[in-house]
Amino acid sequence: MLEIAESNSETSNNSARLVAATLAVNIAKLIAAALALNITAAPPKLAHVNACKGGEGNAASSAT
Repeated sequence: MLEIAESNSETSNNSARLVAATLAVNIAKLIAAALALNITAAPPKLAHVNACKGGEGNAASSAT
């Protein structure tokens, strides 16, 4: 009977570890996806800002 209780305890500990590991992996995936979205969304914004600055510079140089 004691062997069964020990086996059940080990199985329970393994299940808890598996759940914790799965949760950690899923959180890491969500963070990676969020970072990937931020990285891919950043260049068009920067390009837009640079294009606006370039347009102002061209207008100023053509006015002189």
